[in-house]
Amino acid sequence: MVLQAYEMLPELKAIPLDFAMRAVEEFMATDDARKATAEGLRIFLESMRDGAAPIREAIHRAFNENVGILSLSEISDNDLMWAHYADRHTGLVLCFDEQHPFFNRRRTENDEFYFIRKVRYSDDPPVSLATIDGDALLITKGTKWSYEREWRMLVPLQDATRSLTIAGDTVHLFAFPPDVLRGVILGANATLDTEAAARDLLIDLQGLRHVRLTRARLDLDSRSVKVPWV
Repeated sequence: MVLQAYEMLPELKAIPLDFAMRAVEEFMATDDARKATAEGLRIFLESMRDGAAPIREAIHRAFNENVGILSLSEISDNDLMWAHYADRHTGLVLCFDEQHPFFNRRRTENDEFYFIRKVRYSDDPPVSLATIDGDALLITKGTKWSYEREWRMLVPLQDATRSLTIAGDTVHLFAFPPDVLRGVILGANATLDTEAAARDLLIDLQGLRHVRLTRARLDLDSRSVKVPWV
């Protein structure tokens, strides 16, 4: 799997504000409450009805401030993704072992957190938000994004290992075990300084010496990205 980015949740339609706040509090409150996440989410979704814009925005904001989405991709050689997510081929891609237990830490079958799910691509809107399920809301995107071949994992932002403020936005960082990382692919336009920094980190940080480092290249004839080990 290839790490791409965190994304905001889709816009949510509203339910009465007092019920919404209680639902969000139950959704995120305590460790024990998280065991009931799926049921709480089901009740929340079944109760959704069209409402005023300020209420919709309050619900959206409440989820966006509490729930993060880790986005991964099956592919590492898509030109558009390198351009969009890796700063025009100057960044890098992290390659993870999707079979590692790190990507399947759900506590029960009803747990919505800490396991990867494949994104579904559809342009068909739900008949009613009152009948939509959690998967349809959280892991469905329009077909124009299907080239990303995305997988997602929901995470509670309160569990972040570290949070930083960058350019006015809060970035939530989560630690992962060293053996889940399998490779690092430098962008075709990554600087030599970036390459040296990545190489030094893989040597210096404990448990990362097994990680393969390579550099993508742009094939101008085929207008594609080539990765040596793919």
